[in-house]
Amino acid sequence: IYDTQRLIMEASDEAGIADHDVRPATLDMVYEDDASVADGFGQAILHLYKDAQTRPRAVSFLANASAAWMAAARDLDISDRIALVESATGISTEVHIQAVRLEIARGPLVWVTYTLAPADAWPYWLLGVVGSSELGASTRLGFV
Repeated sequence: IYDTQRLIMEASDEAGIADHDVRPATLDMVYEDDASVADGFGQAILHLYKDAQTRPRAVSFLANASAAWMAAARDLDISDRIALVESATGISTEVHIQAVRLEIARGPLVWVTYTLAPADAWPYWLLGVVGSSELGASTRLGFV
């Protein structure tokens, strides 16, 4: 027996609304029927996106420019966490790669574009790694 009743949860940050007005986001989790999981997911999304920030949505680079850029094009993939530092805009942040686009142009030139998502500032549990394995001290449980 399945309960297919629609479940609607909301998460908000009053201080953020006062400072930046309402910035609604709707997520359709069609297979989720547990209210606590939906609420936890809403809180996690709110934590990542509630504050107005200068946040890069994508980054592109010419892989042929150097061996380091070519290694990044070869080795990095979806879900990898990377640090972006750019002095002209003052951006210094950690992000996750959400999508990878490769474009091969004449030359041959290899252009890489990573679509990005913000990385949570909290460290997560890395089993067997000293300094990242102590639950409650150096790590926390993440959203599952």
